[in-house]
Amino acid sequence: MGEVLRRLVAVVVIAGIVTLYGCASSKPSGKPSSKNNQPGAAVALKNEGVIRAVYISENGDRLTASFNTKTNSVTITLPSGNKTILPRALSGSGARYSNERETFWEHQGVATYWVGEKKVFQGKVVESK
Repeated sequence: MGEVLRRLVAVVVIAGIVTLYGCASSKPSGKPSSKNNQPGAAVALKNEGVIRAVYISENGDRLTASFNTKTNSVTITLPSGNKTILPRALSGSGARYSNERETFWEHQGVATYWVGEKKVFQGKVVESK
């Protein structure tokens, strides 16, 4: 029961942090830094303005999202290892990032990534040690 409660708290904290930072601005303010892209779950790096989360799909694929609060962007590392950087976009709920071709949306601990109208990834946030 303790592990389930700990994971639930982690999901709620990540969703709250991402939502709060996302409400600050809807326009990117510069180019994001590419350093510190190691996988980790929900690690807040206050000095660097980066919040990192790892999401796992039902089939075990991993997607890493590094939310840069200084540039209002997210760097997505896909299961294939490919990376993409997306600027903050307007969202009625959750945190949404899009360049009009690719979209990443995080809401209540669930991340979804689309290319065009094709859903490429969907997974839940996990905690790693």
